[in-house]
Formats: sequence, C-alpha cells, structure tokens
Amino acid sequence: MYFWLSANDQKFDSWAFFRQGPKKLIKSELCATISCKKCGKFDELLALEHIQDLPLQVNSHDDFVPSSDGVIFVSDRFREIVVEFGQDTVELLEAPSLCGYSILVPKRLLPFDVTISGMQFLRPCPECNRYRETFLSPMLESMSIEAFSWFISHPDVRFEHVNSQEFWFIAKSQAVLRMKELRIKGVQYRPVEQLISAKKSSMPKKPGCS
Repeated sequence: MYFWLSANDQKFDSWAFFRQGPKKLIKSELCATISCKKCGKFDELLALEHIQDLPLQVNSHDDFVPSSDGVIFVSDRFREIVVEFGQDTVELLEAPSLCGYSILVPKRLLPFDVTISGMQFLRPCPECNRYRETFLSPMLESMSIEAFSWFISHPDVRFEHVNSQEFWFIAKSQAVLRMKELRIKGVQYRPVEQLISAKKSSMPKKPGCS
C-alpha cells in the first residue's frame, strides 16, 4: 500500500524562496533573477542548487515541516528514513542556516501518465508553460509505482501553487511503518487513491518537475 506524506498545518510559517514582508511576500533575489517575466514562476530545483543564497527559515520543531512556499524541511531524525528507504530516489539538501534540518527533494522522478491522473491543470503561462495552479492528487494507476517499487518517491509532475510548486512525496507501507516506529512528528499518512473510472485530465500536455 502507498501513502502520501501529508504535512501537518504549522502555527508559524517557514520559508525557502520568499520572506514575509509588511504587506506581501518578497521573493529572494536569486529567485527573482530566474523567474519567468510573464507569470513570475521559477525553477525551484535550480534555485535549490544555490541553497546558500536562499532566505531559509524553519519555524517548527516537527520532523516533517512544510514551508509556506512549497518545500519540505526534515529533521535529523528523518534522515534515518532516507538512508534506509530513499537513497536512490530522494536526497537531502543541507545548509548551515537550517540548524539541523534539511530539504527533502526528488532525485529520481516516478513515471506518470497525466491522461488518467484525475488532476486539474489551470491557466498555463504563454511564456514558460508552467500552470498557475493544479488541483487534486494523482490516482494510483497514473503512476508506475508497482513497476518501480520505490519506497519513497515523487511523481513526475509539478504540483503548482500560485507562487511556486509544492513537493508531494509518496511512501510505501514499509517506510510508513518505520516512520511510525520512530514517531516521526508532523506528518500524516494519506492513502493514495485508486481510480473508480478512468477520467481524462483537462491538461493538453505533460509538465516536467525539473
């Protein structure tokens, strides 16, 4: 069985690419230089290659922490899960300013069939082809989970929010059991839904994740 690793709501915001200004979000200088001039989206994985130039801020003591701009921060306790189950498919990005936390990112992407995903893709940018927003999570049959049997993975699709993409990870039941044994804090395990009937996505073409 497979589960989405769904982060708990946080009392305080954490940040990777933006910071909270007096009236609106302020994008980091690095992200501003690589942003699409039309829609403002940027390549998050490219930005994370220069992690030392990002305004990183973790405001939680949980082991699995969502930033308010889409990334997942994980504690040193979560590192044991990655070492045991995810070394080939995910990796941890570190920076001195994270003070014991790392950013969880995909190393290999899970093959994905958008036509039976059940997702909705809205308002593509005419310049960079990024979607403004996506809705719903992909159905089990749209991902090659059984064929690859990865314990922790990220589908080959961008989960778009207004300002940036969000990273959504899937874990196999064995990995989830280990997380429960370690009492990993800040994460809920939501079963990946299966298709009742194959419904077509309203998307003209498949977006990449990098």
